[in-house]
Amino acid sequence: MFDRVTGEPLWPIEERPVPQSDLVGEQAWPTQPIPTKPPLLCRSENGLLLIATIVLRD
Repeated sequence: MFDRVTGEPLWPIEERPVPQSDLVGEQAWPTQPIPTKPPLLCRSENGLLLIATIVLRD
């Protein structure tokens, strides 16, 4: 999630290593940005799936 005005992330984002593609000719980046919050609520068959309604309060 990002601040609408500044575009800055609301929570820290970590670059984490990810598996590389085995498709011929495809070059995947070695890391992906992963948000540290909000917590993961469920997993999908194909990876992470976040299902949440988040209300931010001052």
